[in-house]
Formats: sequence, structure tokens, C-alpha cells
Amino acid sequence: MTCSLRRAARAAAAVGLCRRLTLEAAEQVAGEPLNVLDTLVQLVGKSLVLSDQQTGQETRFRMLETIREYAQEKLIEAGEAEAARGRHLAFYLALAETAEPRLKHHDQLAWLNWLERENDNLRAAMSWVLKTQKAESALRLAGALVDFWTVRGYQAEARRYLAEALNLPDRHGSLEHSAWRAKALGGAGWLAEDEVADATLSWLRRASASIVNSATQPARRTHLLC
Repeated sequence: MTCSLRRAARAAAAVGLCRRLTLEAAEQVAGEPLNVLDTLVQLVGKSLVLSDQQTGQETRFRMLETIREYAQEKLIEAGEAEAARGRHLAFYLALAETAEPRLKHHDQLAWLNWLERENDNLRAAMSWVLKTQKAESALRLAGALVDFWTVRGYQAEARRYLAEALNLPDRHGSLEHSAWRAKALGGAGWLAEDEVADATLSWLRRASASIVNSATQPARRTHLLC
């Protein structure tokens, strides 16, 4: 494979791993010094990669689903999928851990919106660490995203991710008393309280509706008899 083809393949693979990604993410996932922008522009010119830009936001690159699947297959055939996935995880884990403290400051809305735009990529990273049982990264990523998930209404998703991360085997025996596990446990506990509250509210509503229904039934029967 020529150098130019290899660069194109690396850039295409970076885009193929993500739903929609920024130039910075593409450069990190590609994993070697190369002019990713020029390569992406060439791929856009050949309609292999699409570019999207909204007012006030960075340009994002994406592939059509069929081309994306093909690029992922080629990445696996080349034996580079694991390394690329690792770089993808590293980039989005860093993003999540950078954003987490900002969600408690005055610029939290900007960071929430940024994480929302990256949500598909964050989900992909989370799914991969769970599938490959990378316990430390799973705890770190899930713990860093608890506030985002909660504020944006992804509680059910958060409970599932946290539960799966906490149940991963600790192969090196170093996580049981770690800060990452403590944070994930705290988030899971808080969300469990929320779930209990939701269940209680649902029960109260059902009970209330049942009482209302039973109270109105005799009146309806009386009306019909008359």
C-alpha cells in the first residue's frame, strides 16, 4: 500500500469508527503524524466522506453507513481495529473527564451541548470498554458521565452502563478501593434513589387512578339503572 493510500485508509478508518467526528478527533484516532485534513478533503471530494457544519460549530465528518461498515471491516482485516479503538477510547475518555468538572460551573450549558453532540461517540467508547472488559476505563468513563446522563435525561442508560461497569472483573485487584469505583458506586446509588422515587410516584398514580375508577363505577351503574 502506498503512503498516500495508507494515509487515506487511516483517515477513513478514523471517520468510520465514529458517527460524526471533529478534525481533532480524526487526528487522534488516526494515530500517526499525517495531514488528516488534506486527506479528509480528498475523501470528501470523492464522496467517501461527508462534511457537516452548523453555525458556530466545528466541521464534523461522517460516512454513509454502508461505507462506514466497509471501512471498519478493512480496519479489522489490517489488524488495526484494536489499536484504533484504543485511541478512540482515549480521546473520548479525556473529553468526558475534562468536561465533568465544567458541568458544575457557569459554562455548564456549553459543555452539556458539546457532550450531547459527542454522545454517539461516547456510547461507542462505553460499549467497547464493556465488551472488552476494560474495567478501569469503564469505571472512569461511566463515573465521568453520570452528571451529563442525569441532566440530559439518560438515567436508564446510565444505570445500565454503571451496573455493567461495576460488575466487570477486576483482573489486577487494584480497583476495589479505587476512587473510580467509589465514584461509579456513588453515581449508581444516587440513580437508584431516583429509580425508587420514580417507582413510588408511578405506584401512587396507579393507586390514585384505581381509587378514582372504583369511586365512579357505582355512580355510573346507578345512572344506567335509572
